[in-house]
Amino acid sequence: MEIIERWKTETGLDAICALVCGAHLCGYVKIPETHILHNVDYCEKSPAFFIEYQKILESPTGKRGVLECLTADKKIPRPCDLFDVHGSLTFSGKLPGIDGFWYGFDCAHYGDSTAWTSCGEKRTPGYVHEECESLAQQIISLKGG
Repeated sequence: MEIIERWKTETGLDAICALVCGAHLCGYVKIPETHILHNVDYCEKSPAFFIEYQKILESPTGKRGVLECLTADKKIPRPCDLFDVHGSLTFSGKLPGIDGFWYGFDCAHYGDSTAWTSCGEKRTPGYVHEECESLAQQIISLKGG
């Protein structure tokens, strides 16, 4: 993992744009230790998010991954069901050599151009920066956060 950019988001949360495997960009936002999502895996089901998820069910799919939308348990949601970010959340945990617990997304989905594929849209560090800013805002806005 090669860090391209590290910054404080407008919400005050730490964020990182990284090149992974020399092939595609990923974005990460650090979850504060006092936040309800700290140390919660992005695929962990929790009834604590039910009210938030009910609001999301009434909104457009947005940038979420289609697979996550199709496999979501409408009674017990997961964090990856909650956030409207490029391709949905695809990571939670510690980053190599970096303190904290992070949520992340990748730009290696169908329709993304990577080092392995030349078709699709090339995602830039600026795009990842914007997605991290959006994710950070959604994390802060989550009830209990």
